[in-house]
Amino acid sequence: MSDAPDRRAQDRLEIDGGKVYYKMSFASDLFGRYQGPLDLIDISKSGSGFIAYPPIYNNDGIKIKVKFPGEKALNLKAKVMWTAENQDGKTIRIGVMFMPFGSRREYNPPGNLARLNKLNEKYN
Repeated sequence: MSDAPDRRAQDRLEIDGGKVYYKMSFASDLFGRYQGPLDLIDISKSGSGFIAYPPIYNNDGIKIKVKFPGEKALNLKAKVMWTAENQDGKTIRIGVMFMPFGSRREYNPPGNLARLNKLNEKYN
């Protein structure tokens, strides 16, 4: 990661036991399986950081399923904003920005934003 200033619009929550499953959102991977479970690093209303397997590149579109202890899974569409190789040489840490929330097909359902707001209240 770089020494650049943090440009996040929202504070990130670190939730113990959070797990992420992901898959690429290419049309050819429409029926592909989710990878995971992998460790969730942090999450906010605007994005998340987690551990993943290469190859994932900046600007890739992905679908993630986030599971928290005692909570129903949260499905989100996101765009990869940055990647960094982990010391294990097998995984990467990635930062994603969630797609907007709204009624368009490429957006995340508005109900997911409400759930993220509730998580923020619960864990902040």
